[in-house]
Amino acid sequence: MRAVISLGVFSGLLLAGLVNPRPVEGQTPVYVTEWGTYGQGPGEFSGPKGIAVSERGYVYVADLGNNRIQVFTSSGAYVTQWGVPSPWGIALGEDDNVYVTNIASARVTVFTSDGVYLRQWGSMGSTPGQMDTPTGITLGGQGRVYEADFSNNRVQVFNRDGVYLFAWGSLGGGPGQFYSPRCVAVDRDGRVYVGDYGLGRVQVFTSSGAYLTGWRLPGPDATHLYAMEGIALDAGGNTYVVDDGHQVRVFNYDGALVMRWGSEGAGPGEFYRPTGIALDSAGRVYVVDGGNVRIQVFDTLPTAVTGTSWGRLKSIYR
Repeated sequence: MRAVISLGVFSGLLLAGLVNPRPVEGQTPVYVTEWGTYGQGPGEFSGPKGIAVSERGYVYVADLGNNRIQVFTSSGAYVTQWGVPSPWGIALGEDDNVYVTNIASARVTVFTSDGVYLRQWGSMGSTPGQMDTPTGITLGGQGRVYEADFSNNRVQVFNRDGVYLFAWGSLGGGPGQFYSPRCVAVDRDGRVYVGDYGLGRVQVFTSSGAYLTGWRLPGPDATHLYAMEGIALDAGGNTYVVDDGHQVRVFNYDGALVMRWGSEGAGPGEFYRPTGIALDSAGRVYVVDGGNVRIQVFDTLPTAVTGTSWGRLKSIYR
């Protein structure tokens, strides 16, 4: 008898980790829309940096030069904004609380989804819990907050109330060392991915900071590497990177390049120094095209399914 698996069951398998989507090599996502231009009005930007997308589809953008967070629908319609000094990184909790790194004041500030201030922590310095140019931020399991402490060449970990837990990293080029870590992300298995701006590489760690693997971002020639600007992860374990090569690149867990798109320019699908990237729950890709002061959106990537067999699925769902 022929087995039929519904879309709902298939989605459940994705969430359970029994099957994994991976981008199809040789294909690129479809450009959907864009919004933004230079300025200070609603929907305008000055040096946009971090980006995050909520489960409800709202897009949060750290508008550094205008000292604010702006919120949009997934199609770019302006929703609201609130003031934040020098915001760079941005991350969302399960309750949609908004965590923002402030590079000038060297702290993390937390707001509700509509901008009501909740709490903050951090100060300028290099002792545990202090920061120097905090840029990337992400949330992980066990209520942890991971902060890329750019000028201190380390990753710091806090609980969601701002209590310092531990840190790892030092200046250098070896495993577990950094040269200006810019961005950070956590996958569904709790592994921590850190984008090293100065060394043009991605390093992967356990949730407690033990080194697992890493890879460099090939540059335009053998002697140059592209500088990391932003990082995001999909449900299939792929890593999405934006860098100063004016492109988006997708790598698998082993660091093999699976897909790339973009080139220098201002047209649809082109970039000039992109600075942030995020995926929504449907797999759409949102890119902060910093040099062009806009957000570009690309449709769900073409995917193939790996990670199990149809025989196994039939055995589970007979």
